[in-house]
Amino acid sequence: MRKIVIIPSKTPAIPRSLVNYFEEAGWELYVMDGCSSIFEAYKQGIEKAKVSAKDYVIVCHDDIHILTNPEDFNSIIEGFLQKNKIGFVGVAGTKIFQESCIWWDGMQHLGQRHLSGSVYHGTTLMDMQSTHYGATGRVVALDGVFLACKGSTLLTIKLEKPDDFTGDWDFYDIYYTLQSHMRGLYNYTAPLQIFHRSLGETSGKSSWHANKEAIKARLWTKFPIGLK
Repeated sequence: MRKIVIIPSKTPAIPRSLVNYFEEAGWELYVMDGCSSIFEAYKQGIEKAKVSAKDYVIVCHDDIHILTNPEDFNSIIEGFLQKNKIGFVGVAGTKIFQESCIWWDGMQHLGQRHLSGSVYHGTTLMDMQSTHYGATGRVVALDGVFLACKGSTLLTIKLEKPDDFTGDWDFYDIYYTLQSHMRGLYNYTAPLQIFHRSLGETSGKSSWHANKEAIKARLWTKFPIGLK
């Protein structure tokens, strides 16, 4: 069993701190730059790394900083990936995927119980703020900032960009993790501490909205999608 990280990037260079972290934690790193889409980056990365069914695989953004120490990080990842019927493990997601196709929909309502996990957002370590969605546990869909799984999951689902997706970098996470859920695998949020150098804005991003509508059309008869 190997431990593999695949990171899509628009440049060959990713933050040295991220490279150092995965080296210290004992993970093989594959940076996929120059790909036409995130779907292509992950598919080619899996092929390049020669991922097998037993391997542990992380697919994540290049603008994250992992705050959990490497020893605890590995223990948490390994603990979840040894669960029965495991699909994807992430840091934020939802127990109910609704017609809006926005996984964090309802966050503004006090007392909501369908969101799960937490992420730090901001531009620097000094100004980052915690976004707490809810208690960690089983979910149907996960945000793609950080995903871990066994190679068997990646070799089971469809990785190619769907024909009805016009955006090249959006909604891959929902597409992948919902496939896992619908195939009877269990997705989870895990208590990992990750800082995402982003404010998560989607307004004005036409590709995000276009792929959202494509997902909605695909799943129209299945909403809401909840835990089984």
